[in-house]
Amino acid sequence: MLDTPVEKIMSKNVIYVEVPGDREEIFKVINETKKTGFPVVKKGTRTLVGIITLTDILKNPEEEQIALLMTRNPITILPDAPVLEAIKKIVSNNVRRLPVVDAENNVIGLLSVYDIVTKIIARMNISEPIRDHVRRNVVCIWYKTPISAAYRIMKFANTKFAPIVNNDGDVVGVLSDFDFLKILEIEREEKKSNVMGPSEDKDWTWNSSAILYILKKTVKLPSDKVVSSIMVQDVVFVLDVTSISECASKIRKYNIDQFPVKNPDGELCGVIHDIDLLKAILSKEIT
Repeated sequence: MLDTPVEKIMSKNVIYVEVPGDREEIFKVINETKKTGFPVVKKGTRTLVGIITLTDILKNPEEEQIALLMTRNPITILPDAPVLEAIKKIVSNNVRRLPVVDAENNVIGLLSVYDIVTKIIARMNISEPIRDHVRRNVVCIWYKTPISAAYRIMKFANTKFAPIVNNDGDVVGVLSDFDFLKILEIEREEKKSNVMGPSEDKDWTWNSSAILYILKKTVKLPSDKVVSSIMVQDVVFVLDVTSISECASKIRKYNIDQFPVKNPDGELCGVIHDIDLLKAILSKEIT
């Protein structure tokens, strides 16, 4: 199945954004589609110029223009390339989606980790358990942690997913980067700046001035709310003895990217992400 052409499983109804454009357009598309990453094309065309994700926005809270937020020259793939080639590109470049382009670099599709996991790996009948592919260094966050602090913890730990625990250490929810979108605030700040200019009677004397008002809009997370107010409370777990293909099927069933993992004794022992299943394919050379 790994020799299946990318065009057979890619998403053909591509949702993209255009440049020039601003951050508010991205928020609108994210809210409408519940997706967090999009190809960026030149206005009025389908010519690929970049890719933008929710992470790009959160990393640059003061920037508004899509052209300055997006990643330029994204990794792409051709429609007739085999799925195995796509897996290698995704894993080696640590990306979650590949724009599918034609010979003129026009976007004709989008291939995501989710597409490969649910349409290929879930159907491969791989019986090997996920145990060896589970991430064991788990960042857990206390459910009463302020949201702004939780975001920083996840950022410093370089993770987009964290189990949430109560006072007893029990998992009572999960938090992903998408959950932060629920409570993002746009703070409007007006700054006053004096602009100097030359006087009318002396060419080289800069002694006149004007006042320039600059309106800046910054993305912020509220400091008065805690993680329990935005976390997902219906937690779906998998066991570390779950097979790779069964785990992929659960990702399809629940339409989520990752799971907390328990050992047979019911104890939290790690987390597994959809991209970890792609890494399993490469590490074991399962065909």
